Amino acid sequence: MMLLFDVQVPTMILRGEKDVRASVDILRHMPNSKVFSMKNAGHACYIDYPDEWHRLLYSFLNSPIVFRD
Repeated sequence: MMLLFDVQVPTMILRGEKDVRASVDILRHMPNSKVFSMKNAGHACYIDYPDEWHRLLYSFLNSPIVFRD
């Protein structure tokens, strides 16, 4: 079974700051991950603020890949 810490691809972690259903505490320690938090958004932040969600997604996809241990 692959562990989260074995994932080597760049990973975007996106959550709404009002999300009470999901925690990113363990995920933010994944190698090559970047955490984004959307203000005033809940669990379905892509529905709450689709334009902001897409802006963050495109920003992540267009950013240079920098691998870290």
